[in-house]
Amino acid sequence: ETPWEAALMAETPTLLPTLKFHQLVFGAEDLASGAFSVVRYARTIIKDKTQSQWPEYAVKVINTKTIQEHGYESSVNREICV
Repeated sequence: ETPWEAALMAETPTLLPTLKFHQLVFGAEDLASGAFSVVRYARTIIKDKTQSQWPEYAVKVINTKTIQEHGYESSVNREICV
């Protein structure tokens, strides 16, 4: 079983604290959007592999300005805990 297959079967989302935003290439269209965030398709750039071998992710991009303007901090904290 590959790490990707294991992640697909995990009960909760996988947190990737070492993954950096600049290592990602995003798709042209958003997968979903909400009140304060957008979910985008992305792949990790791995220089010694072809693009078809790059790992795939759904990345939630949170708009911190909107969160602060509308007081959504508690909603975001609640969502992170889920």
